[in-house]
Amino acid sequence: MPLFSGIASVRYPAVIRILVQENLSLLQWIRRLSGKTTRQKVMSYLSSQALLAGSSEFRIPLNRQEMAG
Repeated sequence: MPLFSGIASVRYPAVIRILVQENLSLLQWIRRLSGKTTRQKVMSYLSSQALLAGSSEFRIPLNRQEMAG
C-alpha cells in the first residue's frame, strides 16, 4: 500500500506549502530583528517590502506607532 493514498496525497502538498511560507516569513522576521541598530532593522524591513512590491514605491501597512512597537 502506498505511503500517500487518496485524500491524504492531496492535502500534504498544501500543508507543506503553508509550512514553507510560514517558515520563510519567520526567517525574514528574524533577519529584520537581527540588525544591531534601529536603522538596520528599519532598512531591512523596507527592503523586504520593496521586494514584495516589486518597486521602490510601496505602501507600508503600519502606522508610526505600529512601526515603533
